[in-house]
Amino acid sequence: MSTVTEIVISERERAFKSELHYWTKIVEGKNQKPGSQDSFFKRVGGKRVFPKNLVEYLRTDGKVTKILDVGAGPCSSLGTGGLQSLNAEIVITGIDPLAVGYNAMLESHTFTAKI
Repeated sequence: MSTVTEIVISERERAFKSELHYWTKIVEGKNQKPGSQDSFFKRVGGKRVFPKNLVEYLRTDGKVTKILDVGAGPCSSLGTGGLQSLNAEIVITGIDPLAVGYNAMLESHTFTAKI
């Protein structure tokens, strides 16, 4: 008979495998959701625009705004586009419990690891 801890760990491992599989399908162009691959390539290519609803929190005094993106996935969904006109510089640090798996997946598809 399984303990509660064993059940939780087993379910977590299943969820992690499912998440890695989901992103692998996107990278390989096999995800059926419209726009998912295009959105991913904008994320990984740094071409996504910074969210307008977060602009007010950026430093514009010449100092860097540091952002911690918790649960970032294979790369942050926060873009850096559009910041030049605001005199704002940001550094995004992405963390995710699947970082090792994401980085291996990205590198196997010739992307640079992002987290």
